[in-house]
Amino acid sequence: VLLEVDMIVGDRPRWCGPALDVALEGTVQLRAHGEPVDAVVEVVTDDTGTAQVVAHLRERVRGVAPGQAMVVYDGTRVVGSVTITRSTRAV
Repeated sequence: VLLEVDMIVGDRPRWCGPALDVALEGTVQLRAHGEPVDAVVEVVTDDTGTAQVVAHLRERVRGVAPGQAMVVYDGTRVVGSVTITRSTRAV
């Protein structure tokens, strides 16, 4: 239970079309053959102008590590992917 997370942050987004400009209620896949996880995904830009993608998962998952890929879906359509930089539990 202590290793379960419900928020994932990634950088270096690769979009399959226009970048997200509003929060997306979709799914994310965290492993090549893993089950999709319902999530709200948004792009957050920090003070330096660097964009990060934040996924707020609807359920907690285990075994998420920096360096893994996260693929973002809108239904069956791939929206893009990011490299995971950190994961945590939302407060």
